[in-house]
Amino acid sequence: MSKTLADLLLNKGNPLPSNKTALFCQGKAGLSYEELHTAWEKWKQVLLNKGLKNQKRIGVLTNSKKDALLAIGGVILSDNVYVPLDKNAPIERNLHIIADNQLHALILDKAIKADYRPHLTDFECIELENTYFLQRSSEPILEELIPNDLAYILNTSGSTGKPKGVMISHENAVSFVDWADEIFDFSEKDIFASIAPFHFDLSIFDIYVALKNRASLVLFEPEETQNPRLLAAALEKCQVSVLYATPTLLGALVNHGKLQRYNHTTLRYVFFAGEVFPIPPLRKLNAQWEQARFLNLYGPTETNVCTWFEIPNSVPNDRVEPYPIGKDCSHVQTKIMDNQEEGELLVSGRAVTPGYWQQSAKNEMVFWEDENQLVWYKTGDIVQKNEAGDYVFMGRRDRMVKRRGYRIELDEIEKCIGQHTFLEQVAVIAHQKANHQTIITCFYKLKKGLPIENGFSSSILREYSLSVLPIYMLPDKFEVIEVFPTTSTQKVDYQALLKTRTS
Repeated sequence: MSKTLADLLLNKGNPLPSNKTALFCQGKAGLSYEELHTAWEKWKQVLLNKGLKNQKRIGVLTNSKKDALLAIGGVILSDNVYVPLDKNAPIERNLHIIADNQLHALILDKAIKADYRPHLTDFECIELENTYFLQRSSEPILEELIPNDLAYILNTSGSTGKPKGVMISHENAVSFVDWADEIFDFSEKDIFASIAPFHFDLSIFDIYVALKNRASLVLFEPEETQNPRLLAAALEKCQVSVLYATPTLLGALVNHGKLQRYNHTTLRYVFFAGEVFPIPPLRKLNAQWEQARFLNLYGPTETNVCTWFEIPNSVPNDRVEPYPIGKDCSHVQTKIMDNQEEGELLVSGRAVTPGYWQQSAKNEMVFWEDENQLVWYKTGDIVQKNEAGDYVFMGRRDRMVKRRGYRIELDEIEKCIGQHTFLEQVAVIAHQKANHQTIITCFYKLKKGLPIENGFSSSILREYSLSVLPIYMLPDKFEVIEVFPTTSTQKVDYQALLKTRTS
């Protein structure tokens, strides 16, 4: 078993495979494992020569995932903490993360440097071969004690409108990687697709499970995953065998990628996470890639994957309910708050984050210690157990609204309306008007090629909704949409939808 991500990356017990390609990039020459290790060592020496060691926080902001991964490896091997930044995020958001996470240094792409340098006056700038290296001129003053084995910090959306830094230790990350490696039969013959951006926790599986097995890793840039047809072609060209993505991306792939034109028989595993996978696109994808094993991996960034469920070989035609999120992974424990039949899911164990960066009040809210002094993370997800003992996801605690005296789960509305056989995708939001009236809006997208497509209307969907929902849960508005907005982590962007109602 590995103790740190550095142990896992170096995999010292196994010799480097000769001429084995570690990284593939679209349209670019790949890197062998020997070249990859050399690049990591180079970055390690740069950091150590600058006095950066012993858990210094180093931001990584590059246009290329390849450049980012080379830097990340150097950060890990030098016993520092990497903080991946989103190249497509607004500058203001990234500047907030740089300040809030109190970064000691920043590895910055030359093409990006001009936009950021004027705002980083407390950093000294050094030009390297392909990047700029910015180092803070003074040591940040910490307000709180932090763990001494941090590996990385992932900044996720916060309820305050500002990102919050989720601290992930080496033990957190390694426990997940070791679990995945033990459960599934990966090998150096596999080719993993790196779909998720590095600031998204799905990338931890892509990077470390692949490299631990000395497999090959195909790096896809965000712009390359936004065109389903191009992505479908690339999966064939690169002979990908392991794919991990959000249901939103996989749904776009099956509905718009013309999959029947391509040969994807090399796919052995299709993992999905991050949101509920509606049954219609899952059924289509499952049938198209019938040779692959499909698995639902569940868990927030704060725990990474903590439960899992394998989808049957074929999805029955009469199935309408999304599949469960399954049972515990071996490296965690879970339970429902107050031991109720339905309630908030709690997680404890090696995978659980030590907390949010410099947010003691938030940490006090989300962690709970039981009578046995076992610490549990409160996920905010509402679940119940089915007869088979699998957890079934019911919705988000923070997606609950009150209207006319009723407590209403927006996810329940979404799930019920989404069962309509003519719908490809549904998203439900709520906002308050100036008079404090709560307005619920249902956005929907029709399946292509339906004979009823031209005659289907919001009034028809309203009638259907009345047949599956109590009247107090009926959306006030139904709006057809051609393309759902997505976040940088490839999920439905509810905030963008909300802005269309409040702007």
